Amino acid sequence: VTFRNYHNLDAPSRDFLNREAFAALKSGGRYGVVDHTLRHNTPITQELFRRFDPVLAIKEIQDAGFVLEAISDLHYRPDDSLQFDTQRATVKGNSDRFTLLFRKP
Repeated sequence: VTFRNYHNLDAPSRDFLNREAFAALKSGGRYGVVDHTLRHNTPITQELFRRFDPVLAIKEIQDAGFVLEAISDLHYRPDDSLQFDTQRATVKGNSDRFTLLFRKP
């Protein structure tokens, strides 16, 4: 599981992480990704740099060979407008987060 850090990596580093996770797992192994939600196709700004687009995460992880197995609403927070930094006092600890589970075929 990678927990609330996917957004910290640039594209080559995310590709490396995903491919290494794929290589490390046996067939049937699971890979979980949890991070702060960025609305799909929203440009990254200084205010939003701690958020990540879950659609892009799914694409990148599938490109590494994984199969999307489940999307959970465990960390869904409908009151998070997805407009502010996750460290703002009004958001911190209550950010909407995507929770994805992948499987190595």
